[in-house]
Amino acid sequence: MTISEAVLEITRETFEFLVTEYLLTATKEVLGASYVGLQYRGKEVILRFGLDSDIFVQTELVPLVGGEEPRRFDPDLREHRTHLFLTDAFDVLEPRSTMPTTPAVRDADDITKVLSEYAALLRTHARAILGPRPDFLRQVHVKENRRTLLRLLASWAEFVEEVSRGYQSGIVEYVGTIGGRATLEDMTDWSDPFTAESRRQLVELDAIFDRSTEPVTWGAGQLNATPRAARWWRKPLIMSDEMRREFRMAFG
Repeated sequence: MTISEAVLEITRETFEFLVTEYLLTATKEVLGASYVGLQYRGKEVILRFGLDSDIFVQTELVPLVGGEEPRRFDPDLREHRTHLFLTDAFDVLEPRSTMPTTPAVRDADDITKVLSEYAALLRTHARAILGPRPDFLRQVHVKENRRTLLRLLASWAEFVEEVSRGYQSGIVEYVGTIGGRATLEDMTDWSDPFTAESRRQLVELDAIFDRSTEPVTWGAGQLNATPRAARWWRKPLIMSDEMRREFRMAFG
């Protein structure tokens, strides 16, 4: 049995109660060669459990809108954050509980252990998660947005420090992190006092980034981040000769 076959079988057995007790419909999902899992669809939400790249267990809570799954991104590739982490939902409902861990899995036993932890919490909180609870979903959104904001901010700070010293990492990482900065900008539009300090840090980090880089034309070259990242589409003043060759090909 392959790891993909194992995750389907274990998921089906572990969450059978969602079908028999809560009448959710289970559907197999396969996305290319990287993801395999099961989707459990109810009247108000979709729950997803799967394995990404044969390594990481992935879970999602997706509130339906008018009975349909909402888009993950808008036409400008802004992420709506409509697909939530199930652990954030558990944390809102039971803040002091131990959240399931999602380490890299090695075998079927690892998959069983991780999914059993989710199943135990889901059995306790199924009615709250599966039912229409707008106030609860708002709390989950806030928790996830704040956690993601802190993660992206830390990533940008580390990136800016490397750029200011002399960029040594790869061009793909560079483009990806600039795209992440655009996502970070979208997130700081919230009317949430929590973002005020983050905005101050971003202003300082952007100033360092600008001093450490020079502008280039967005759209030139072989690689481009999302158009929303055009403000940060610049290249480092200091980098290795190898990186300079890569940037010349990528940025035109």
